[in-house]
Amino acid sequence: MWVILLQKFKLNNKGASLIEIIATITIASIALLMIYRILANNIRQNEVNQEKSVNANVANSALSYIKGLDFFVIKNYYEDYAIENHAIIDSSKCSTLLQENQDFNEELCNLVLNPIINNKHFNESNLRIYIVPYNDPDKLSSLKSLFFEDEILEKYFGNLDISNYTPSNTNNNIIRVIVVVNSSINNRYDFLLEGVITND
Repeated sequence: MWVILLQKFKLNNKGASLIEIIATITIASIALLMIYRILANNIRQNEVNQEKSVNANVANSALSYIKGLDFFVIKNYYEDYAIENHAIIDSSKCSTLLQENQDFNEELCNLVLNPIINNKHFNESNLRIYIVPYNDPDKLSSLKSLFFEDEILEKYFGNLDISNYTPSNTNNNIIRVIVVVNSSINNRYDFLLEGVITND
């Protein structure tokens, strides 16, 4: 396009008309706007991918940390602090966990549950660990009807199939652990990771 206009200018000694200049500027503006939108979209997608990756790593670290604790520390914590059949562990509960076990490392707990990664500070407002019964049908049924602060957790319990769980096969030597990390971009990118702690 530019070459054709330049050739026309050379053949026509009168120069470019106002309409030709406006058309050229309009075409160039549209092209630059399209390039800007593509770049802005790529930058946004990179931010989302980085957010997802960081949230997944934080959730995995928190789950690994909780699974590494003594089973009875978590079980006693659940029995002492459960409200409506679930207990929450977050960075504000590290000193409480210390009371449950004298060998507990409170500093490590704070590092795992209160990290700062890529200038994002994780704490009790965006990183929570839910301790719930593994396969107790009555308790899990009550959790399905609760309103949770985390929409992703409501979906998790809403989709949880408890039809195979009966009071006779309830196992009190397994505890379900659910880690929820909230996204700072959009709750569509919240991350949930599930695991279990066993008494073995």
